[in-house]
Amino acid sequence: MDRDNLRSIWSRAVDAKRRGDFQGAITEYRKAQEYSPNEMATYYGMGKVYYLMGDRTNAADCYLIAFHLSVKNMKMHVQNGTPNGIMLQSKLDELPENLLKAASTVHPDASFVFLDENTPKHLGYVLVFLLDEDQKSQELIQQREEYKLSLLGQPANLDPVLDMTTFMARGASFLVENIIWNRISAENPQSLYKYYDIFRMVRRVVERAENEIGVKVYDYEVMDFTAKEDSEWSFGWGLGLENPGSQYANVYVCYMAIEIDDMDNIIFPGDDVKSDQNDSFANIMAVNEAIAASFNKRSMSDWEFEEKLEEIVQTNVATVGAIKSDGKKYRTFKWITVRGWPNT
Repeated sequence: MDRDNLRSIWSRAVDAKRRGDFQGAITEYRKAQEYSPNEMATYYGMGKVYYLMGDRTNAADCYLIAFHLSVKNMKMHVQNGTPNGIMLQSKLDELPENLLKAASTVHPDASFVFLDENTPKHLGYVLVFLLDEDQKSQELIQQREEYKLSLLGQPANLDPVLDMTTFMARGASFLVENIIWNRISAENPQSLYKYYDIFRMVRRVVERAENEIGVKVYDYEVMDFTAKEDSEWSFGWGLGLENPGSQYANVYVCYMAIEIDDMDNIIFPGDDVKSDQNDSFANIMAVNEAIAASFNKRSMSDWEFEEKLEEIVQTNVATVGAIKSDGKKYRTFKWITVRGWPNT
């Protein structure tokens, strides 16, 4: 890949943005995406343009992807002990203990959020001005106007304290909560955040399924079905519904995979306790306890779980055929959700 060519595309995108040609800027950034899909700077730049366009969803999506790629890059440098990685590790070591502790409760990599001062700030502007509906103070309104000037490459008088205490703090909190930390090494993370609000909803469903029903969710995914042909829906993707793509702006199918046994019953955490061939007293007691517990073992068929899941998602749930992975068997459950106002 020719980095000079990529930088030329970015330069044209920035020029278009500063001229007020926002759609032209997005077109250039799309070219950069096609040329090199996993560039943090591409999504970072697109986030700024979408903010200027008032497109809160795409702006937030882009900043989430940009930050994910940034963390992936920082983590790689730290793990490889590069000069940049040594510097980053030094900054991590200097962070206050209370911040590190708070971040570690989310994920071991969450502390990287404190090493990026820019993405959280820009995301904070999206959250405060495009998502929040409450009345803004005159101070915030003035900051918004100065921020717009800065994005357009014009002289601006931003309040650095307000940037730090309001916008950066808000963005950092959102990133910690919404970055999919356990997939930080994903080769192409774009799909994880393309519909961040839908993923966020699915993660809440996953949490409820695990906490209220007691299952262990193996995996979950979201697929955009907005542009699917009617024929694809007729083969069962639509869960027995007509294609709602003609009625709503966006249509998604959400998937959740649960481990099942050969009788298609749900396997709950701890149900597969086995002896490790250790004849120690402690192990014998553990095996005996597992045998005793088996008499009261929780039992739930896949269709019973389907009914429970319907109570959580408040819509129809269907199943996809079972798959096997690493010697285990999983059942995938799916449901439809829509996003955007009905098209009229």
